[in-house]
Amino acid sequence: MKIPPHISDVELFFLEKDSTKMEAEKFFNHYESNGWLIGGKSKMKNWEAAARNWLINSKKFNNSILSVKKQPNLPKPNHLNATTNKSYRDEL
Repeated sequence: MKIPPHISDVELFFLEKDSTKMEAEKFFNHYESNGWLIGGKSKMKNWEAAARNWLINSKKFNNSILSVKKQPNLPKPNHLNATTNKSYRDEL
C-alpha cells in the first residue's frame, strides 16, 4: 500500500464508500499537511484503514453539527444578554 496515495485513488475509495469527492479531499489534505503521520507521531501504515476511520468519525461529527443547528437560538448561560436596544448616541 503506497503512502502517500495519489489523490485520485483516495477520491475513488471515498466514492466507493458512498462518500464525496470533497470528503476525500479533506482527508487527503489533512494527512498531506502533517506528513501522513497518525497523531502527529507515527507513520501511517494503511491509508485505507485511516480513511474508513475518517468516514466513521465524519458521520458522527456531521450528525452532531446538524443537531446543534436544529436547536433554537437561546441565550447562552453565563453570557450577558441585553433585552432592549441601546442608542450609543445618548449620554450616560
